[in-house]
Amino acid sequence: MSLIAQINELATRIGQELKLKVSNSDSRLSDTRTPTDSSVSYAKVATDLTGRVTGNTGAWNFNAAGIIDAAFSSGATTVLFSNLKQNKVLKVKLVITNSATFTLPAYCTILDGSADASGTDGTYYLYFDCWEDASGSEEVLVTISKAAA
Repeated sequence: MSLIAQINELATRIGQELKLKVSNSDSRLSDTRTPTDSSVSYAKVATDLTGRVTGNTGAWNFNAAGIIDAAFSSGATTVLFSNLKQNKVLKVKLVITNSATFTLPAYCTILDGSADASGTDGTYYLYFDCWEDASGSEEVLVTISKAAA
């Protein structure tokens, strides 16, 4: 066998071997695999879980960040959510001044023991826990706590 034929045969075998080792069905490349211990760090977590943004308009995006800093200083604000994500929690630090008021979407259920924040000046911590994100069946549980004075 000539040298050229041997090189071609070797190249073919190498290509076949690589194809076997890394194929489209390789579980190591799947999004559903379980990461090995310590392979996921805080730095690798998506920014929509770790980020912090300002949202003073009341238009709060579940995909933007995990924490929103907001301030309502006058009048009435209607809170609107976009990109609800089932099983995701959105945390909001809300500062109310000048007796500003706000309303939440009808699909929000405020849990017992929550502070009445609308119209009362102070700093509040709101936790929005999305239980259902399907359009027309949205369900978000809300806990509101007032910071100590």
